[in-house]
Formats: sequence, structure tokens, C-alpha cells
Amino acid sequence: MPLHSAVKSSRLLCLTSHTVMVAVRLRMAVGVVVALATASGLAVLSLAIWHHAPPPRTADPVAATRRYLAADACLLTGGQGVDGQPQAAVWAGMREASLATRAQAQYLPVQGTAAALPYLASLVQRRCDVILAVGRRQDAAVTAGAARYPGVRFITIGGRPGPHVTNIALAPAGQLRVAVSTLLTATLRQVMAD
Repeated sequence: MPLHSAVKSSRLLCLTSHTVMVAVRLRMAVGVVVALATASGLAVLSLAIWHHAPPPRTADPVAATRRYLAADACLLTGGQGVDGQPQAAVWAGMREASLATRAQAQYLPVQGTAAALPYLASLVQRRCDVILAVGRRQDAAVTAGAARYPGVRFITIGGRPGPHVTNIALAPAGQLRVAVSTLLTATLRQVMAD
């Protein structure tokens, strides 16, 4: 092989190995760019998912840390508790009054077909300052028992007024909620002032 051909062949070999090195480096650079683009895309996607994810469910921090004053409002309901109307509207009004006055609100459903008078006595023993009653049996218990408990204030919903018994007429849910909230807030403030 002539010297000229050997040099040419050597240059060709160098050029070929240089080309291979450039190709390898180029391929590595493309791989790095693809990897960076993929990582960036995943980071953006993760951020978007995190930003639009609903917050974790936790207990109501306001209710958990609320300090109640020495006043209680209690609701005497039928067996369904505060489900259905007008009980749900009354309960919503009671919760609003509780927030406004920091008085504690609770309810006691009368179970089965039992007379409501023993349940009313139970609420008095729990030291409820204001007792609200929803339902015919509950209203009858307040009418029959209110005179026995002069230190307790009573509010009936759709019932009859009497000595220290105030009645709120049945109304659509929104109006009933506001009426209960307004009257109960004023009554609780009066109880706390006494």
C-alpha cells in the first residue's frame, strides 16, 4: 500500500472515528434534552395536579376550637332528628345563633311513639337555657311542662304560645331559619345578661 493511500486511509479512519464521536455526543445531548424536557413536563403536570387537587378533609377547626359560653340551646325533635323540614331549617337557625352568641346548640330526637314529656325533662336536667320544640308531640310536651320549669325559656315552631313560651309560625325554610336565628340570638343574649 502506498504511503499516500495509507495516510488517506488513516485520515479517513480518523474522520470516521471523529464522526462517530460527534454522533455519540450528539445522541447523548439529544438524550439529555429529551430527559430534561420529560422531567420539566412531569414537574409542570405535578404542579398542575397539586394546584387543582381538593384540599384534604379535616375537622372544622373553628368548631373544634370554639369556646362555648355558659348557655345552651336545645332542640326537641321527632325521631328523624334534624333531617327534613322544618327541623333542618330550625337547626340551621340554631347553629347561626350559636355562632353569634357562642352558646352551645344540641338536639334530642323523641324515639318511636313515646311521649315527649320525659325527653323534655331530660333537656331541662341537661341545663338547657332555651328549649325549642318542633312537632306536635314536642309542642304538646312544652305546653304541658313549661309551667314546671320557670327558669327555662321555650320556643315552639308552629305551636302555641304560653307562659314563657314563644311561638314562631311555620314558614318556608329560609324564612324560618332567619326567624329562629334572630329570636334565639336575642333570647340567648338575654339569658347571658341575667
